[in-house]
Amino acid sequence: MPNRFIKESIKRSPQIDALTWFEEVIFYRLIVTADDYGRYYGDPILLRNDLFPTKESITKKSIEDALKKLAAQGLIIVYEAVDGRRYVALTTWKEHQTVRAAKSKFPSPFESGCKQLFSNACNPKATENKCSPYSYSNSYSYSYSESENAPAPARGELKTFGKFGNVLLSDEEHAALIELIPGADDYIERFSAKLAAKGYQYDNHYAALVSWYIEDKKDEPECSFDVDDFWQAAINRTYGGDL
Repeated sequence: MPNRFIKESIKRSPQIDALTWFEEVIFYRLIVTADDYGRYYGDPILLRNDLFPTKESITKKSIEDALKKLAAQGLIIVYEAVDGRRYVALTTWKEHQTVRAAKSKFPSPFESGCKQLFSNACNPKATENKCSPYSYSNSYSYSYSESENAPAPARGELKTFGKFGNVLLSDEEHAALIELIPGADDYIERFSAKLAAKGYQYDNHYAALVSWYIEDKKDEPECSFDVDDFWQAAINRTYGGDL
């Protein structure tokens, strides 16, 4: 297991400050237990055994309650994958840790069929009455459609899109984006520019585009929808910082 990094600035994090001591310990122990992509098993019994191997007094309920609080603060996603198992993913992993492995040991929360189990509600205390850029919508099922029951489009031959030719989508995915997102081609161009500027990498460009859009749409009654703010919040969610 490679060494993990905890930055000094974590002492002033409003999300961390909102946690109890036990919840904060859970978060730190997840950091040193997760795989190289910030993912791990999400079953509370497994977590109790793996995070606290020498503390028999820790209960399943205390782990479950802590996971809900960490999710509410936007620090983790708790999700169920298509294999029926629960997993957790730390949302700001790429911002603070070095990814060395070529592939994660666990399924991505952005894979088709994964669904989020706990809500990541906006936290006014942590963000000065603005929705957290790390918030995730309730019932986040990654169905890639405004209809939660609609299937994901086929992943046929991938073609390049965008000014820099670096956005990889199948014809079916591109057509689905046009149908789902108003001004989808503009989003694709912006995404292409971000990829070229910073060298960001995603396993599935379609999933990245649609997941950000769904999050913002479901938060729309509480958060304004400004295209520039949308893209900056999306970048902050994944990598942090300004471009």
